[in-house]
Amino acid sequence: MNTTIKNFITKCLQCQLMKGYRPKTPGLLQPLDVPSGRWCDVSIDFVTGLPTTDSNSDMIMVVVDRFSKRAHFVATNKTLNSQGVLNLLFRYIFAYHGFPNTIVSDRDIRFTSSAYEELTKRLGIKLLLSSSNHPETDGQTENVNKTLGRLLPTYCAQDHNIWDTFLSLLEFVFNSTYQVGIGCTPF
Repeated sequence: MNTTIKNFITKCLQCQLMKGYRPKTPGLLQPLDVPSGRWCDVSIDFVTGLPTTDSNSDMIMVVVDRFSKRAHFVATNKTLNSQGVLNLLFRYIFAYHGFPNTIVSDRDIRFTSSAYEELTKRLGIKLLLSSSNHPETDGQTENVNKTLGRLLPTYCAQDHNIWDTFLSLLEFVFNSTYQVGIGCTPF
């Protein structure tokens, strides 16, 4: 009987119109420790919903150093799995900055897979996942994503399918911009 009632309510237009909005109850917000130095603590997120480029990219992996606010933008595609994330991290982050102490991310399946957790554990990296329904836990990367979302259309206004060719320039522009939080540019 409960199933029948639930099915009726989900299909009833009047029920849906009169039903009040009830947001999910957020989990407890956990404060993050203050980073101790450059590239010791990083945050990772993805910018999605982008048009597919000639190189088959439709997503950007954004990695931000929580201490210096310096960011790296890596073009990739949404079929990326947790092993692919680790490969990109080794190629674009770890090769230049070494292994961080912590990685802050949301609860994307790519960051919660057992393979990702096992390898980061072996590398001595502590994973810090955002609290449920609290994207502000990873607010630093979310702010970078917003900035990137404003810059991308400006640079590729003529052809939206070539956004990946501008990522290096946008990374330079972002990292050369004064950051109020640190009182200087990330470079």
